[in-house]
Amino acid sequence: MIEILVSYIIPIVFVLGILIFFHELGHLMMAKKLGVRVEKFSFGFGKKLFGFKIGDTEYLVSAFPLGGYVKMAGDDPEKLKGSPEEFFSRSVRGRIAIVAAGPVMNLLLAFFFMTLVGIVGFRLPVHENIVGMVEEGSPAENAEIRIGDRIISVGGQSITDWHALGIVREGILKAEEKILPPTVAVIIEREGETIVKELPLKESWGIEPYISAKIGRVLPGMPAHRQGLMDGDKIIAVNNQSIISWQGLSGRIHESPGEHLILTIEREGEIFNLDIIPFSHELPDRKIIGLIGIEPPMADYRVVRLGAFEAVSAGISTSISQLGMIYRGLWQLISQPAQMREAVGGPILIAQLAAEHAKAGVDQLILFIALLSNVLVVMNLLPIPVLDGGHILFFSIEGLRKRPLPLKVQNVLQQVGLSILVLLMLFTFVNDTLRQLERASAIRERQLEIEEKNGESS
Repeated sequence: MIEILVSYIIPIVFVLGILIFFHELGHLMMAKKLGVRVEKFSFGFGKKLFGFKIGDTEYLVSAFPLGGYVKMAGDDPEKLKGSPEEFFSRSVRGRIAIVAAGPVMNLLLAFFFMTLVGIVGFRLPVHENIVGMVEEGSPAENAEIRIGDRIISVGGQSITDWHALGIVREGILKAEEKILPPTVAVIIEREGETIVKELPLKESWGIEPYISAKIGRVLPGMPAHRQGLMDGDKIIAVNNQSIISWQGLSGRIHESPGEHLILTIEREGEIFNLDIIPFSHELPDRKIIGLIGIEPPMADYRVVRLGAFEAVSAGISTSISQLGMIYRGLWQLISQPAQMREAVGGPILIAQLAAEHAKAGVDQLILFIALLSNVLVVMNLLPIPVLDGGHILFFSIEGLRKRPLPLKVQNVLQQVGLSILVLLMLFTFVNDTLRQLERASAIRERQLEIEEKNGESS
């Protein structure tokens, strides 16, 4: 029980608590700015645990932490008293501004966290100085560089890892920018033999570092998780074709969205097969790739810190990229509803992801919070009654008609919107539960296969 509390409940309360607090804070600040009296500002729903009052506003902490609300005077059009401090006494633009302030605060929060990580530092893996991929037709292939070659020197300077390779190349280019030789001597080690190759300085060599096809992390909710794959499993073949590096593995999975693949897995010295179907994911260029939800190992890493301007620029571009990805994902759900089971998750999945990112490090947890904050921006602005986007839609219609929609119509639409959200929450809860059951069943099945195999061999 303590392990569940520490590993799952605390991370999800922490993550959602931050996001909800700032969302509601956005509504509060805009309401006060526009002169609307805020009666209550609550972190959490349900029974009041404790609170205090400042001015006209009571600030509360309530029993159920996965939520929150702002109670404003005059927020029910049927109970208006005519006070200028009431919510519905504000103009249409004012009400839209108050409602939109919550999602806007989440957007700013995501940007702030991504910028903060850029300034404080984030980790990137450090790979060995071993070639793991050679691009077809590249200078490296023309020079007969092979997968498995270890690069030990460039231009007479020792290479200790893949990051050092980039630094040495950049240093040579800067030091010799006036009179630049066409090629540079690259010394490689192959099967105990030292070989010298000549490669161009200015061109990309078309090589990537070797990364083991061993799984560093299995992402909850994805096909690999449901099929019982575990951190530390090594994938040695796909459809009976040998896999020697992460690049070969990811390339095979990416080119197989929606197709059945047979993975050959090595786990603690035991070999078994696993049938899996990669999830279809659309990239910004509209290319569809397959994903199963695994990440490579990160045995060693380096901390990268950006300057303030670089961090701000990276925060803006990453936010825009994430919002685009989320909207594309929503469009995929609408155009391909069969994908919904793969893509949609609820509190259980969020708790698992929060726990995984917390274990991966503070930088990863902060970046996850930023991503989730952007998800809330998009979801809250959907034009569904009871969500912020639904309220904005009602007020926009009122602005165009010069009068609000009839209260009966609004009430019916609110009930429809609430029903949609309740059904979606039930779906996500059932979906998350089924994922856990599938994973437990798959793990038991693999274990039985291994035990039967060991019994036969003995």
